[in-house]
Amino acid sequence: MSNPTEFPNRHKTSLTREGMLFLIIVVVTFLGAAIREVNLMLLMAALLLCVFVIAWRLGCRTIAGIDATRIFSSRCYAGEIFVVAVELENRRETLPAWAIVVEDSLQFVDVTNNTSPKISDKHSLRPAVYFEFVPANSKRRKTYAGILPRRGRYRLGRMTISTKFPCGFLRLRREVGDSGKSVTLTVLPRIGKISSRLLVRAYAANEARKHARFRSSRIGGEFLGLRRWQSGDSVRWIHWRASAKHRKIVVRKFEQQRTHDATVILDLFQTVEPHMRQLECIELAVSFTATLLTELTRLGVANLSLVFYNLFEQEIEVLNGAPNTILLEQMLEKLAVIEPTTNDTLPALFNALLMRRSAQSGEIFMVTAKPLEVTSTERLNELKEDSRFRQLLGRVRVIDTSANDLGEVFSCE
Repeated sequence: MSNPTEFPNRHKTSLTREGMLFLIIVVVTFLGAAIREVNLMLLMAALLLCVFVIAWRLGCRTIAGIDATRIFSSRCYAGEIFVVAVELENRRETLPAWAIVVEDSLQFVDVTNNTSPKISDKHSLRPAVYFEFVPANSKRRKTYAGILPRRGRYRLGRMTISTKFPCGFLRLRREVGDSGKSVTLTVLPRIGKISSRLLVRAYAANEARKHARFRSSRIGGEFLGLRRWQSGDSVRWIHWRASAKHRKIVVRKFEQQRTHDATVILDLFQTVEPHMRQLECIELAVSFTATLLTELTRLGVANLSLVFYNLFEQEIEVLNGAPNTILLEQMLEKLAVIEPTTNDTLPALFNALLMRRSAQSGEIFMVTAKPLEVTSTERLNELKEDSRFRQLLGRVRVIDTSANDLGEVFSCE
């Protein structure tokens, strides 16, 4: 037999309803036998009490010799199934384990407080997995699955191992895992479907890149060859040696620089604390932004930017670069914890955009949870004198998630 001191013995014991009834029977039997002086009943009461003690001792040895670990992905999407694998290990050399329940802890982390994030018990979950039998010195693995409808960050706490084996009179439980280590699960925004009408320019640029890699153009790029001079060509493009050889003016032709930049601005400004309908529009705005970024990354735009207000850091944040999986994951993780603000940050969002080189070309998508007219709103009066701002207004496309016709271009079901 293994030495019991090899395994931790820090566990809690509680009496079940069956155990309470059993103890009542033992006490009644003992008192009746003592009052009437019936030795046979005293012996039966002692035997019943021995069963209770043996069950407690066997349960203690079982719970002390097992351990549990979880295997899961640190990210999942809201509204989609996520799976967590729980592996139970029985470290005893000779004693099997029966009827083991592993209970997990999943708690929502509220990051709106800029001083320190706090755990919200309102959205806490306690999923459990049942192991019928685990042989000695072996492992068993089971999984549980669920759907988290709310985006955000969740904390996975310590797991609890419990058993009522062998008689169900006592429940013995023990917590496993490092209490000082924080394991988090990030629930990314829900990904929906965007109508192709909204991304017609991006689709056209993508199709053009598929059918023709190189096109001659009058703008600068890598040298491709020579062509005849045309009205409007710069004198600097004339190839004098080749012109003298062919006895006609020829100019250099270059690779056409096909770039399609895209910028997404997310404005979650609310004048007052949002009510239920406004909260739905805010979640739609976040989901639409996540879907739009995913679609633009798939299309392979030249440069992708996301401009938003970080309530936790209380600053305007800009994420941009060549679209790839890493950049998209960074953007979606930011969107997972983004919250609405009562501060009007729209001028600051456009100021941050004007400082970026990506604002000089490409499409600009303005996603908002309330009606907005960028050309006439008083919220942008301080920028209307800026010539750079007036130039980009023609490229701004506003998507209002509170509009009734949103379903024509976006669906998150």
